[in-house]
Formats: sequence, structure tokens, C-alpha cells
Amino acid sequence: MTHPGNDHAVAAVPLYFWRGARPFPFTLADVETGGAALLLLARAGELCLLPLTWTRNLPASGRCQAQPFHADALDDEAFRLTLADLQQDGWQVNGRLDLRFTGQYAAADFWTAIHATLWRPPARPDES
Repeated sequence: MTHPGNDHAVAAVPLYFWRGARPFPFTLADVETGGAALLLLARAGELCLLPLTWTRNLPASGRCQAQPFHADALDDEAFRLTLADLQQDGWQVNGRLDLRFTGQYAAADFWTAIHATLWRPPARPDES
């Protein structure tokens, strides 16, 4: 898309910025991998993430023993109490997010995979 009177291409791409304390996985370096599981809750147009577990330096298989966030605090009872409080405030469990972090230097095909993920125009009916 171009703006009238301006020959520069323009695209609307969402960006998310994080300032302040950096929770996992934002603390991982570009040579590390990691993963996290979070519970996704929703209410009236709002979303909430409840961190469950995290893993640092995942093996190639992507499976590793996950550790709970705040290992000394997030036990089953603490989780149930937190979830009950959220549900009393109108939050409902919508699903679970499983996140995987791949550092730039931790994956040999990092940039190839990024470009392969980007949107491609659909094929015309006569080209299929």
C-alpha cells in the first residue's frame, strides 16, 4: 500500500514492546532456547495469561522436564486458589499457550524458517 503523494510502501504490522522487569522467556540470550506453558483466560474483550511452567535450553526434540514458574510458590494449591480468584472476577479459561523460544544463534535455519513462515499471496485458480 502506498500513501497518496508519497512513493514509500507502507504496511501495518503489530509490534509488542516490553519495558521494565523481564520475566522468562525474555531473559534468554540469542544462543539459548526455551519454552513456556501459560493458561489463557478471557473476559469481556480482555485476555490474561497465567504462567504455569518454563524450560531453558530445550533439546532438539523440544521436550524437556518443565519447571513451575516461581517454583517455591506455584504448587497445585496456589494455582487452584489463583484460578478461583480469577474466575470470581469473571475470567474464564479459554485454552493453553505453549510457547517455544529459539534464539537466533541456537537454530541453524533461523532466518530460513522466518522467511518460510511469512505470508504468501494465494495462488490463482488457473495456477493450481
